[in-house]
Amino acid sequence: MALAREGFTLSHIAERCGVSTATISRELSRQFPKTDTLAERRQKYSAKSAEARYVRMRKHCGPESKLTGELQKRIGRALQKGYSPEQAANTEVKEVGHVSIYRWLYMGLILQGNRAYLRHNINFIQVRNYVVFVKRISMIYN
Repeated sequence: MALAREGFTLSHIAERCGVSTATISRELSRQFPKTDTLAERRQKYSAKSAEARYVRMRKHCGPESKLTGELQKRIGRALQKGYSPEQAANTEVKEVGHVSIYRWLYMGLILQGNRAYLRHNINFIQVRNYVVFVKRISMIYN
């Protein structure tokens, strides 16, 4: 925000950065109390402290995971018994769905990501927040 310190208008800064004027205004306002004037905010702004605050606040976003240590063990036992994630979700672990079990398995949170317990050899692909399971066709990889 060196441009702000030099006295350029918010609309000029926004045009140079390729964002909305409201984005620049919000960024300048976010760090400081409402009692500070715009001129004071322009002089005090620090990109490093703004980034640090963003990272700190981002950790509190989103829902908490349902995966607990006890649930992790129950899912692991069900998979080791030979259940598919679908069967485990419908019989042993009814609190979560099979998509969550697949996601946790591929993230390495269940069985340390060991897919040997899965009955089918599948790939996990995430496309625009939709989880898609694609069976591996041996002809493609040979």
